[in-house]
Amino acid sequence: MKVVLGDDAPLYATIHRWIAEFQRGRELTEDTHRSGRPLEACREENVQCVNDVIMTDRRLTVRYVAECVKLSYGTTHHITSDILGYNKVCAPWVPRMLTPENTQARLTTSRDNLCQYNIDPAKFLLGYVTMDETCAHHFDPETNLQSKQWKHAALPPLVKFRKLLLLAK
Repeated sequence: MKVVLGDDAPLYATIHRWIAEFQRGRELTEDTHRSGRPLEACREENVQCVNDVIMTDRRLTVRYVAECVKLSYGTTHHITSDILGYNKVCAPWVPRMLTPENTQARLTTSRDNLCQYNIDPAKFLLGYVTMDETCAHHFDPETNLQSKQWKHAALPPLVKFRKLLLLAK
């Protein structure tokens, strides 16, 4: 066999095991069907329990969810990603959360300023005065790892607003 197959020849121990199996009555050369490990942990009640835990707080880690529902890490990851279809994403930063009234006021002011600028740009720039007050936006950013949340494909995209503290002199 070594001359014919070269490096692809099976080991002597493998050939010895095959001979022993055929002597015990085996007739087929193909592998017999094996069921594998049953997925007992992926039952409907476990899937529902994992979903309930994730819906209480979307920032939980797979390891924490696994501890809560008393399942292994691999099973919990399989349930969250493959069965439930969740994935962990970071929400994009949005500078400030504006109310609809703030948004409308900002839009109206911007349009008025644009109209005045289009009429006479030089006069507009001379008349445009800024105030002496200093307005600084303070925010406490969190890392991407801290902001990751579970998101399902059917859910709307996540948005994260900065926490603002306005300081004026």
